[in-house]
This record gives sequence, structure tokens and C-alpha cells, in this order.
Amino acid sequence: MAWIFQHWDEEYITNAEQIIKTTMLEYHERIKERAGPITSSTTTNPTHLTQVPAYMFLAKQYGLDDMELGASEDVETQMVEQEYQDYITASISVPVIRTHSL
Repeated sequence: MAWIFQHWDEEYITNAEQIIKTTMLEYHERIKERAGPITSSTTTNPTHLTQVPAYMFLAKQYGLDDMELGASEDVETQMVEQEYQDYITASISVPVIRTHSL
């Protein structure tokens, strides 16, 4: 991004930043979709729990299992903004060149 900041006009920089952030947000949404719903089969088979955070068991004990727990949209936006900042400030890694095959 440093090269872009040096050589592109502000309009194009803003557009590029928006495209990157939108792509990151779409990626986060796909990850959530692939994870599927958080469910528990404790009533039928307690040894096969699927993607249930530990705090959900405590919430269920206190009758709070119908609450919407998790990241709000604002938190998701903040996460994407932080990821973008990490992306543009990270140092460039040097590619590894292999001289022989295994």
C-alpha cells in the first residue's frame, strides 16, 4: 500500500481501501457461514458437541440460552478496520526461493 499512497491520486486510494475492506468483510462473513450454526447435541449424545463455546453451557444453566451472544456489527467493522491497519502496516516478507526439490 505504501507504493499506492505515493503514486495514486486520493480518489483511487480511497476506492482501493474500500475494495480491500469490503473484501475482508465478505471473507469474515464466509467464514461465519462455513462454521454453520452453533448447536449442541447434549440431550442426545453429550460426547458429540459441535462448536459450542464454553460460556454457552453456563448461559443455558441460567436460562440465558436464547440470548444473542457474539460480535455485533460494530465490533465486526472494528475487527475489519484493525485487520486492514495490520495489512497496510505489516512489513513485506521476502519470498523463499528453493534451490532443490525434496
